[in-house]
Amino acid sequence: MMTSAATTDFGHFDRRTLIVFLSIDLALIAVSISFGLMIVMDRVTVWPDLFNVARDWSLGEMFNYLKWLLLIVILFRSYLQDRLLLLLMMCLFLLLVLGDDMLLLHERGGPILVVWTSLHKTIGPMAFQIGELAIWALLGAVGAVFLYIGWRAADQSLRRKVKPMAWLFGGVIFCAVVLDVVHGLMPDNTVLGGVFLILEDGGEMLFISAMLSYAVGTFGKVASHRPAYRNA
Repeated sequence: MMTSAATTDFGHFDRRTLIVFLSIDLALIAVSISFGLMIVMDRVTVWPDLFNVARDWSLGEMFNYLKWLLLIVILFRSYLQDRLLLLLMMCLFLLLVLGDDMLLLHERGGPILVVWTSLHKTIGPMAFQIGELAIWALLGAVGAVFLYIGWRAADQSLRRKVKPMAWLFGGVIFCAVVLDVVHGLMPDNTVLGGVFLILEDGGEMLFISAMLSYAVGTFGKVASHRPAYRNA
């Protein structure tokens, strides 16, 4: 009789990866906060985009791109070892996320959609937030198809290992979508707006680092992730 010896397996975080990447995140966030405070106090007049975590292709954003890429490499390496479809679908999903992040798909596609539909003439500036959310929803639907295909093919052990990454990615989505919408409603150049800016972009950075640490600890090793079987 064959029984699974790995049906209760859960993944774990790699502590070294977590400490290193969170430390870099916090340092970049601290620099961004420092510039923001100096702007408020009129100590400086220019906030370099490179040191503003809210700017595309800033040091913080580029660090995120690196983390997404490392996640994809780790999961794809694990897929090549075990040929587990869910891992491949997660790679495709994260490629979609990375592409949106680097190419600004929802930031660029949202205004195009709004102008094409003339929605801004009906409801005003809020239309551009809705346009970005619509592109987000479209990309999310495509990504959800990838994940659904992989999830259907996965056994319970692999699903349990993947679930913590899903919860952490939910944190990324909360920061990138919910806090982004709230931040967009804040008046420009206010302390409250700055707080939400840091919560939004800094929160994304921290959640992605946690995802990477979990992927390294769970899927970064050479050991197979297929259930191990033994004779009863």
